[in-house]
Amino acid sequence: MTLPLLFWLIAGAAKGLGAMNEVAARLPSAFFGLFTIILVFFFDKRLYDERVGFFAALVLATGQVGHRHVVVVSNR
Repeated sequence: MTLPLLFWLIAGAAKGLGAMNEVAARLPSAFFGLFTIILVFFFDKRLYDERVGFFAALVLATGQVGHRHVVVVSNR
């Protein structure tokens, strides 16, 4: 049985930071979330123009669409 890629990325972040903590658990998701926003900006900039790319990235960064799919790490 293989573990999903996210688990391997969290383990790599924990090894790189020297400890398994909340920062290590959230770092891969935060990195790929930021990467997605940047990717949307450049894709829409190329497809339409810079203004459209900016607003598309802004909507993605501040809207609830992306936040609904984020895994919540809690101590409960």
